[in-house]
Amino acid sequence: MTATGVPTTRIDLFAPDEDHRLVRASAPGVPEFSCTAARGLGGQVALHDFRPHRRDPGAAALLLAAAARVGAEFGVAEVVAIHPDCWDADLVGTRRLHRMVHMGLLLDGDLLAERVRPLPDGHAVRPLAPVPDDVLADLSPQGVRPLDLSVWREVRAGAHGPLIDQASVVVEVDGAVVAAVAVTEHHGVPLIGHCVASAEHRGSGFGKAVLLAALTRLIDVGYAECHLHVVEGNWVARRLYRSLGFTAVRPPLRVSLIPVGGGDA
Repeated sequence: MTATGVPTTRIDLFAPDEDHRLVRASAPGVPEFSCTAARGLGGQVALHDFRPHRRDPGAAALLLAAAARVGAEFGVAEVVAIHPDCWDADLVGTRRLHRMVHMGLLLDGDLLAERVRPLPDGHAVRPLAPVPDDVLADLSPQGVRPLDLSVWREVRAGAHGPLIDQASVVVEVDGAVVAAVAVTEHHGVPLIGHCVASAEHRGSGFGKAVLLAALTRLIDVGYAECHLHVVEGNWVARRLYRSLGFTAVRPPLRVSLIPVGGGDA
């Protein structure tokens, strides 16, 4: 019997590389449970890609057991879980953070072409690759730059799959970066890993321009769809994504902090 009250028969961890684990757990009378564990650059470990996506108290309990096992594996005291929000009531002892909306778009070149507007003189779309992380972080308001710096580093390091270089671009105005987007291939599907427009130029259309440039390039290299996650309360970003045709494609996800005890963190 586990500490969560579930007679877990098995928790298996598979290690494709040093910073990731594929987790599979099972217990009598509970559908097989699986997720992915990923360690970020700051040492924090996140659980995501949960299956099944339905409310089941047994599955939620297996999540807690899996978090404890993963915490011991990586030597951390707490684990972040990005899980179906319908599990909230069954996750005891966790700290609930924000909710995420999973949005998707079928890439249609004709529809995107209707939304594209030529950039004024002095504006240009350039590859993201040569731009330093600190320049990208400086696009954000000063108070969130340290967090944004870590996000850019993790996304560019492959935390959500390999970067799609052709679609990861910046918009420059007279040589200065004013908007940037990183697109990764997550389980074979493009994912907007991070997208920021300069706080100084918000409302100038640069966020939309950099996204349209990325989506158009995804079509050029053969992709048929694109996905993203956005914080539920970020209405500005959600309005921008909806204006490009993105719609919610899955039930909301909850971000929860799970203390697992021990570890070095």
